[in-house]
Amino acid sequence: MAMKRVRTRVASNHPLPGKDFVLDESALDQIADALATGTTPMNFNHDPGRQLEVQNVTAGVEQLDDGHRAAWAEFDVDADDWAAIQNEIKEQGAPGGFSIAFFEHLAGISGGADFQIAADASYYTDDEILSAASGLPSTHTVEFSRIHQLSALPDAAIFLKYGASVLLAIPANILAAILYDSAKRFLPSRSHRNVFKFERREADGATTKAHIVTSDPEELRRAIEAFVNDDEA
Repeated sequence: MAMKRVRTRVASNHPLPGKDFVLDESALDQIADALATGTTPMNFNHDPGRQLEVQNVTAGVEQLDDGHRAAWAEFDVDADDWAAIQNEIKEQGAPGGFSIAFFEHLAGISGGADFQIAADASYYTDDEILSAASGLPSTHTVEFSRIHQLSALPDAAIFLKYGASVLLAIPANILAAILYDSAKRFLPSRSHRNVFKFERREADGATTKAHIVTSDPEELRRAIEAFVNDDEA
């Protein structure tokens, strides 16, 4: 297996097209640290089902000639895999390079909420994101976030997370129904690909993740039930 050394710019604090904010200095440092430590996986086009296997990752933040700063990453990757990705980018007419996805706090508790609901701001309005919590128990805290995927053709990403306190308070069958009621509000979307990402924080602090790409409400319901019922395994 032939390996190729790749260096790429991941993000900068240039103004974002169509956005009313820029990444600050601390955000760039956090991005570089997450890449260097492996906290943030490298996925193709933000698809968790297409993770890129990389080795010997280094990352940092550099000063640019125009006065801005940028986070960069350098890594070893299978040359054939990298060539296939570059060909796909070229066929799609995308500009190439790497992009990032990040969350912007919208409303509710900022960090540590019992539930977190987030959706791609390219496809969903703030009101649509907020309305997805109408079926959640009022006794639990919620954090709402916008997802920004800096990609030429981002999928409609929806993220649902719940914590250990939820596992103790809500029976699995009821929890699955609650999560499905929230998730189905994002269907149909204005994208041909709907990527639902689920995450739960276990009592020991570990996290369990799953995802499904679907536009079918029934398939979505079954996926949520399978994910939630695994809590009892």
